[in-house]
Amino acid sequence: MHLRWIEAAVLLAVAVCHLPNCLAVTIQQHRDYIGCTAQKATCLTLMITEPLTGSIPTDIGLLTNLRELQLKTNEDNLLTGTLPTEMGSLTSLTMLEIETEGQTTQLQGNLPSQIGLLTNMQTLSITHNSLAETMHGLTGTIPFQFAQLIGLTHLDLQKNSLAGTIPTEFGYLSAVIELNLFRNSLTGNIPPEMGSMIKLERLLLDLNTLTGTLPSQLGALPLSYIGVA
Repeated sequence: MHLRWIEAAVLLAVAVCHLPNCLAVTIQQHRDYIGCTAQKATCLTLMITEPLTGSIPTDIGLLTNLRELQLKTNEDNLLTGTLPTEMGSLTSLTMLEIETEGQTTQLQGNLPSQIGLLTNMQTLSITHNSLAETMHGLTGTIPFQFAQLIGLTHLDLQKNSLAGTIPTEFGYLSAVIELNLFRNSLTGNIPPEMGSMIKLERLLLDLNTLTGTLPSQLGALPLSYIGVA
């Protein structure tokens, strides 16, 4: 089954037109397209249980009132293509979670730097987009613009194929409680600037190719767990 993601979003927007609260929608097969003003949607949660294929459309940027966006698939679903730069228009977002665990094709390309414009963001989780046997998945570097998300409390980019170094600008993320960069292809040293992440409790850097030693500046942080193996 092929279902355009914007059609799924509008299906949810129909429900939101009648219900004021956030709700989760399970997209079923053979649902008809129903028109509604998608901009009214404030919370979009797509829990996919039927096999679907397709990419995130650029039209997702029209849902400017969204506060929460969750796109989660499993091994039977194929969420493909790249993350559209138009996601930088979703300036009301406080939560963005994209998790794909398909075994054949997944999201590819770079993380859009425009996500750094979403300054209301509190939780950012884009995970499980790495296919080691083909070197596909989310690649490129971690945009330093993510450091503009000064209200961020949870940043999870685990199990992608991100390369390059950890941005020194992460020191500006003073509200982050958990930073998870587990199993990527990151290189270089752990920036001493991360010692300014004064609320950091969990730091997961395992299964990268980082070098050097732990910066002494991390010793002053309230870390309850740190993984760097």
